[in-house]
Amino acid sequence: MTLDFDSAGEFTDYVLETSGSVQTMLANLTHEKKVKVIKAITEAARKYADKNTGVVRFENEAILIVGRK
Repeated sequence: MTLDFDSAGEFTDYVLETSGSVQTMLANLTHEKKVKVIKAITEAARKYADKNTGVVRFENEAILIVGRK
């Protein structure tokens, strides 16, 4: 599974909207600390950005196991 984002900022928006653990972590922080955490997420995502296009791509693997009794 590949996730493509037009920018590191778009990735950050996705994480903020979909990650329950990030939402929980941010819930009790001051505004200043929230801004720092969000900036850190964006900066970390920039390491995965294409140098020419700015597209951030994450390749993942999903493994599904089904069992029957």
